[in-house]
Amino acid sequence: MNQYIQLTCDLRYQLYALNKSGMSQTKIALQLGVDQSSISRELNRNKGKRGYRPKQADNKTKLRKKRTIKGSVMTAEMIDKITICLKELWSPE
Repeated sequence: MNQYIQLTCDLRYQLYALNKSGMSQTKIALQLGVDQSSISRELNRNKGKRGYRPKQADNKTKLRKKRTIKGSVMTAEMIDKITICLKELWSPE
């Protein structure tokens, strides 16, 4: 299993070309140096009505990343309050 890397725009164009040429996902993964599941997930997750297109895939990825909620930092005060509430048998919600 290869180390996880996020696909760059350049890798997406290479993926597109290799996929269009009929190369299998396994061979594409070896060529690009990523795991086969990354190729499969990329092709399924980022395809549109006209199939997989690298520019569209890159835009979809950036949009998903922008929409993600950043985690908040747990302060000591927050941890203390949570601990007290849980000891009082409050639900985690």
